[in-house]
Amino acid sequence: MVKLEAFKEIKDDDEYKRYYQNLFGNVKGIWVEIPDGDPDFEIYGSKDTSGGVYSVPVSVYYSESREYKIGVLKIRGEI
Repeated sequence: MVKLEAFKEIKDDDEYKRYYQNLFGNVKGIWVEIPDGDPDFEIYGSKDTSGGVYSVPVSVYYSESREYKIGVLKIRGEI
């Protein structure tokens, strides 16, 4: 969770955007959804674009409460 929150601070940095555009290519958005009501964490691009979505479950650790929650990492891109 700490790493996801850190992405909020650097997400709009131009150098960060260029680096990940070269790395991800046609990916339009990457984000993590936590189904129990926590806000989504956008990592790259935007989740509100068109394209196919690939989803995979992830474990998210909350260090303050020392508990794990299940999240869903979603990647949107061209199919």
